[in-house]
Amino acid sequence: MVLGGLLVAGWPAAARGEEAVTVRGARLAAGSRDEAATSSQLRGSALEGAGVSTSDVLRRETGVNVTETGGYGALSTAAIRGATAAQTSVFLAGLRLNDDLTGDADLSRVPLWMIGRIEVYRGAVPLEADPWGIGGAIFFEPRVPTRTEAKAVATRGSFGMRALEGRVGLGDERAAALVGVRAAGARNDYTFVDDRGTRFDASDDREQRRENADVDDIDMWALGRVRLGTTTRASLTWNELAREQGVPGLAVAGAKATRAKTRRSLHGLELVHECGAGCVLTGATGLVMTSSAYDDPLLELAGGRRRALLEGLRAEASSRLALRRGIFEGSVHGRVSREALSTATVTVDRSEERRHRDGVRLAASGGVRHERLGRAVLMGALEKQATTDGLADDTRTYGALRLALSRPFDAGVVALNAGSYYRAPTLGELYGFSGVVRGNGALRAERGLLVDTGVRLTKLPSITSTTGAAVLRWELAGSLFAREASDLVAFRRSSLGYVTPYNLGSARVLGAELDARAELWRLSLGAGLTLFDGRDTERTTGNDLLPFRSRLKSSLVAELRFDGPHVLGAKTSTLSMAHVHESSRYADPEGLIVIPAQSTLDAAITVACLGDHTAFDVRVRNLLGVTRFDTVGFVLPGRAIFASMEVFL
Repeated sequence: MVLGGLLVAGWPAAARGEEAVTVRGARLAAGSRDEAATSSQLRGSALEGAGVSTSDVLRRETGVNVTETGGYGALSTAAIRGATAAQTSVFLAGLRLNDDLTGDADLSRVPLWMIGRIEVYRGAVPLEADPWGIGGAIFFEPRVPTRTEAKAVATRGSFGMRALEGRVGLGDERAAALVGVRAAGARNDYTFVDDRGTRFDASDDREQRRENADVDDIDMWALGRVRLGTTTRASLTWNELAREQGVPGLAVAGAKATRAKTRRSLHGLELVHECGAGCVLTGATGLVMTSSAYDDPLLELAGGRRRALLEGLRAEASSRLALRRGIFEGSVHGRVSREALSTATVTVDRSEERRHRDGVRLAASGGVRHERLGRAVLMGALEKQATTDGLADDTRTYGALRLALSRPFDAGVVALNAGSYYRAPTLGELYGFSGVVRGNGALRAERGLLVDTGVRLTKLPSITSTTGAAVLRWELAGSLFAREASDLVAFRRSSLGYVTPYNLGSARVLGAELDARAELWRLSLGAGLTLFDGRDTERTTGNDLLPFRSRLKSSLVAELRFDGPHVLGAKTSTLSMAHVHESSRYADPEGLIVIPAQSTLDAAITVACLGDHTAFDVRVRNLLGVTRFDTVGFVLPGRAIFASMEVFL
C-alpha cells in the first residue's frame, strides 16, 4: 500500500519521449518494493523543470525534512519523521550513498535529470534496504528508455546558474540503452543579511554578498538493459561525477580561499531470472568510489589542516530469491560487502590512516496473502560486521524484525507495521576523521522501535462526464506513527578543544500525517500535513524538544493544464505552484535559539510547442523572497528565476 505523495501531472510525457504518466504521487505502482509500507512515489514531470533540484522535490513530500547549507551544489540532506540524515538511508540505482564518514547522503550529488522514479519510505523499509535504518529510506531509480529518443536542454538562472545537458536513447521490450551528460555550474553570489553572530541585536546587521561559493560539475551516465532469452534480464548502470567548488564556511566566519574537489564513480550490474511460476531470482553487484580533496591554504576553517584527502569505497554483491505458492509467499536476501575509508591530512607533517569494514547480511521474510483477508508478513535481518583500522579488529552483530499487516476493504486498504531497527556507527564515528573530530571505539549501535498504521482511500466516489471521462477523482491517505530510539550518537567538545562522538541516550517520537489528492477537469491538487512531536527522554529538566525539528509542516501543490493549440501555436501549457510551510524550530538543546517559521512559494509555467518537439520552462523559486534558515550559520538564497529550453527528437 502506498500512503502519501503529493502531486500531479505535467504536460504529456509522450512529448518527452517517456512513458505516459499523467498523475504522480500516492499511487500503488507496479514497481513498488513494499506494498505494506507507508510510502510515496514521484515520477514524470515532478522530477523535471528549470532549476528543479532534488532538495526542491523532496521538501514537498509529507514527513520529509530537507536541510541545505547554501545554493546550487551545496551540501543538502534529507531526514524522515524527525530522524537524522545519518539514520535515513539513500540509494541510487540500488547502491547506498550514505558515506562512512558522517553517515549522511548529499542530495546535491543525486542527478535528478536522469532519475525516472523516486520512492520514499517514511517508516518501515523494504527487505533489501541496507541497513534497516531508524529513519526510513529513499530510493532513486534511473530512467530507462522504451523508445528511440534524443533530448537537449539549456538552462540559465539567478546567481550565475547555467546548465547544458543531453541524452540519447533507444529501446524496446528486449533491449534499451541510454547515454547522457550534463555540465552545470553557478556563482552562488546571492546577498544575505549578516547578523554578525548577534541574532537578537539588529543594530549591527549588514547586507553581504556570498563569496567563494561557486561550483562547476560534470555528470555522465550510461544505462543498459537487455533480455537474455525469455526468462532473464540484465541491467547495467554507470555514473561518473566530478565537481569543483568553493567552501564558503559560515556566514559569521566566511572562507575566501578554501576549495574542494569531489569525484564519484558508480557501477552496478543486476540479473533477474524468472525461475518458474511465482519464483524470481535476483543477483546484483555494485561499486561506489568517492574522493574529496580539500585545500585550505589560509587555515580559514577549523581543524588546522592545509590539505585533506578523503577516499571511500563500497563494494557489494547480493542475491534474492522470492517465492509465491498459492496464499504463501517468502523471500531470502543475502549480501556481502566491504567499506573502506582512507584519510590523508597535511598540517606540519603528513599523516595517513586507512580503515575498512566487511559485512555479511542475511534477511528473510515469510507470510500469507489472501485476496479478501489481506496480507501478513514477518521479516527479519541479521548482520555481522568486522571493522579494522590496521591495528585492532572489532566484530559486531546486529538484528532487526518487522511485522507487516494489510487488509483491503471497500474504499481502500489499511495497514499496520511494527518493527525494530538499527544503525551501526560509521567508520568516521568509530575512528575519527580529522584532528578536531576524534573517534570513539566504544560507540554502540543506535537502535529503535517503530509502530505505524495507515489507511489509504482510493475508491472514493468520483464524477464522470457523459463520455465516461473523469471530471473529479480524489484520494485520501493518513497515518499515525510512534518511534523510540536509544543510544543515539551525538558529539561533545572536550576541554582540550577536540570533538568526540558519544551515545547520548534516548528519544521518543509521535506524529500524524495526512495526504489528499484530487483531479478536477484540468486542475490537479495535492496537499500534505505532518504533525510531529519529538522528545529527548533523557532530559528531566528544561526543554526536552528535539532541536532542528518542525512540529508542523504543510505543503500544497496545484497544477493547471491546457491541451490543444492556443497562443503561439503551443500544443500544451502548464501552470503550477508549490507552497511549503514549516513551523519554528529550536536550534539548541536548551531551547534558547529559535529558527523562525518559514513559508516558501514556487511558481512555474511550461509550454510545449512546435509539434511537441520543443518546450520552454520558466520557474521562480521562493517567489515572495522569504528569508530562509535551515541551520544556524548557513544562509540560503532568496528569490531566484530559472528558464530552460528543451528540444526533443
